[in-house]
Amino acid sequence: MVLFMDFGKDAPPDTTACQEYLQTLCNTLTRQYYGSLFICMDNLQLFIIYTMPDCKEKNRFLTSMEELKKYINSCLKRDLLLEGIFYQGSVMQELNDLYASCQAAMQSKNSETYTLLSKIRCYIEKNYQNPDLSLVMIARHFNVNHCYLTSLYKDQFGINLYDYLISVRMEKAGELLRTTDMKSYEVAEATGYRNSQYFSASFKKYYGCTVKEYKHMPG
Repeated sequence: MVLFMDFGKDAPPDTTACQEYLQTLCNTLTRQYYGSLFICMDNLQLFIIYTMPDCKEKNRFLTSMEELKKYINSCLKRDLLLEGIFYQGSVMQELNDLYASCQAAMQSKNSETYTLLSKIRCYIEKNYQNPDLSLVMIARHFNVNHCYLTSLYKDQFGINLYDYLISVRMEKAGELLRTTDMKSYEVAEATGYRNSQYFSASFKKYYGCTVKEYKHMPG
């Protein structure tokens, strides 16, 4: 079976030391579990192909795999004070099934990640008016490390989470300028900006024109 393990929202503060530890752990596990493969990825994720030679009982295999996961977590808790999250693929009986097992594991991980990020997007869209809304505040609300969150968001959607927050505010600002008679400073306040000059600068950077020019555009 293919498994992925990462730390989820509990990203370690010292990633370099953690990377070195995981590499050493993988070397140890590879020696201990004959026929299995343990690889430490650059994103502090373990890629595992767990095998149990000559095992013909699925339940016995799954029990053995759970013991492996517990062992890995006991090492992580002891040495890093962290616990890993495992995403597992389908059971395979031949190496030809490796791709399917890998895809199943990735689907399990991606589904959980997408659900979290979708909730975060909804949270931003509901709270963009709050001038105190920040990446740290968002991460704290979802109990996620903010560095991990920004990296996760960029990997999933291809843009920075901060840029998404700005785009939500700017799109709403453009809508208010098109559909209301609100002054520039009023739009700034309504979209989470305390400083109207900073709002104007951000608006020009986003739209390529000033607020005044935008308001007089046709259509």
